[in-house]
Amino acid sequence: MKVRHTSTHEILILETTPFAQGGEGSLYKVVVPITYQHLVAKIYHSNKRTKQRQHKLRYLIGNPPIFEDKAQQQLISWPIALLEQGQNFVGFLMPRVEGELLEVLATAKLPKYLPKKWQRFKLGTDGALKLRQKVCFNIAVALYHIHQTGHYVMVDLKPDNILIQANGLISLVDMDSIEIVEGNQMLFPAAMATPEFAPPEFHLLQRSSEALPVSWDAFSMAIIFYKILLGIHPFAATTKGKYETATGLGEKLKNGLYVHNNKQQAYFAIIPSLHQAFYELPAVLQYLFNLCFVHGIRKPKARPSAEDWCLVFGEEQNPEKQVSYQLEAKELEVYQPKLETKERYWLTNSFDDLFKKEIQKKLPHIINTIKKEQQSALLSVQGLWKRMKQPFQAKLEYAETLENLLLEEVIAPKWQPFFLQKAQLLFDVHALKRKHYEVEYSRYQEKVSAKQQEWQGYQIAYFDKCHQLKKSYRKKCFEINQKRNEQPLWKAFVGKTVARKQAFLKQKYLPAQAQDLEETYQQKTKAIDTFYQPKWEALEKAHYQRLDQINKTKAAQKVVKKQEEETYFVSERQFIIEAIQTEKEAVKLEYTSQKKLLDFSIKNYIEQLEAIESNAANQIKAIEQSSMLKFMKLADETLLEKKKLNQTLLDLETSFNKVLKESIDLVKTAASNLDARLVSDRTEHLKD
Repeated sequence: MKVRHTSTHEILILETTPFAQGGEGSLYKVVVPITYQHLVAKIYHSNKRTKQRQHKLRYLIGNPPIFEDKAQQQLISWPIALLEQGQNFVGFLMPRVEGELLEVLATAKLPKYLPKKWQRFKLGTDGALKLRQKVCFNIAVALYHIHQTGHYVMVDLKPDNILIQANGLISLVDMDSIEIVEGNQMLFPAAMATPEFAPPEFHLLQRSSEALPVSWDAFSMAIIFYKILLGIHPFAATTKGKYETATGLGEKLKNGLYVHNNKQQAYFAIIPSLHQAFYELPAVLQYLFNLCFVHGIRKPKARPSAEDWCLVFGEEQNPEKQVSYQLEAKELEVYQPKLETKERYWLTNSFDDLFKKEIQKKLPHIINTIKKEQQSALLSVQGLWKRMKQPFQAKLEYAETLENLLLEEVIAPKWQPFFLQKAQLLFDVHALKRKHYEVEYSRYQEKVSAKQQEWQGYQIAYFDKCHQLKKSYRKKCFEINQKRNEQPLWKAFVGKTVARKQAFLKQKYLPAQAQDLEETYQQKTKAIDTFYQPKWEALEKAHYQRLDQINKTKAAQKVVKKQEEETYFVSERQFIIEAIQTEKEAVKLEYTSQKKLLDFSIKNYIEQLEAIESNAANQIKAIEQSSMLKFMKLADETLLEKKKLNQTLLDLETSFNKVLKESIDLVKTAASNLDARLVSDRTEHLKD
């Protein structure tokens, strides 16, 4: 297949068979010329070759995103030229990119067909999460540059429109499908969005000439990042109640059924276990996801932008280059009260477990004491049990314990009430304290839980403030560098930094200017010679002509006239020589002066560039110091709050342990004093 490059008018020969096909057209490799083999041609189906598409592509080609270097340009396969057959538009050229669809990283398991080198991305393996965060960073960078133009919205952003290589590099494709906007007006529409990656407003949208905002892409981007990091869609769960029929992801998105939204938990029947890994992500990532999928459901402007994600993932990429102070996760951990103690079993175990051994230990001494005072016939255990059973009918656990203990014993009837009374007292004390403990334990747990939730909210606010401080710092630095870059002198010389500009001045600009001066000097010198050469020749010609005429005169006059002619010729020749010398000296003086001025200018340029750079660096340093102070103040305030909260939690633990100890001591005392109380009461009864 032959097509024509509309810009260079070159004829390109494409392979006869496409290597990929889609609903709009087919992709072909370029065979000839060889210099175009790094590109591919997209040839539209005949029914898709519209004027609107042609105009849209012409706009894209003429207004590409601006990148800082060639490496970033590879993040997007942007259209670079239109193609024609005859006089008819058929498609366009774009950079050729390799890789797999990003969907291979957006699921729980890697596809089996992938080579072994992809296994380093496997979820759960060492380093996999950091690699996936790098992938997210690259995607965020690409979208940042697209959005920075102010003219493009992806609209149908999804894993199928992103290619990824085993080294983690990505490329956004299908750029001819994006939406082009001008202010609030749509110039060229985008392809239809995919419901499972579109924001909730997609379901209520009625398309018009009004442009879609970049917050649309922000929502899709967050879904993709969630899938890359966790291998599951953030809205993937089984619902119940009034949302039981919302089986599709699009329906769940429409209703804001995000699995980590605390207000929606009542509507989830089953939440897949893959979502649990969310709580292992850095807190700032959790914050951004919640910001997008909880607050951003109804407030699109709250959704994190590509720049926000770049800032977060960028810090993960280059932690040594962070210009911000932030507390680590360990520094934000609060004290965990220990409301579970080893002695707690006294108030939580059964009456049988707690007092059986204690009563068995005391019972022989009690019965022996009672037998010494017996004055009536012995009563069998069966008879005793009938009398004992009535007041403890409801307390089966206690009754069974006493029945087992007294099965082989006999006891005088008159001592039965004392034994039963004290055993009853022991049981009542235990029951009362166990109930009191359960109430206290529940109350303290609620207080601890409330304080922990309060701290979680404080942490979210802390990360939000940190994020805003970083964003403000970055914005101010960008403005300073932008102002520096707009300086005429700075713009005049190639290079990002003053060192590169100085190198350009010394290695390229200075030699080039010096050569220009040398050439100008030679040209002017040559011009002087050229200017006076005819005069010199004319003078000589006239001189020889006059000598010929003198030779024809009388001999007596020849000598005098020749002397006069020679004197005249020498004087005229000297005049020309002096004129040439004077003008050449003037030219040389000008050349020398300009060369000195050039050397001085280079030195002056370097000093001015250093001054511009130094001024910008000082401003950034001042902002950095100011930001650092703000970060440290925020951190100090946070640590102070943590200290107060820790003290509160410690006080709760101390108070609980005090209540627990009092309850346990009372129960233990009642159990250990059973014998003494029985003997004492028996003695008092005998006195009566």
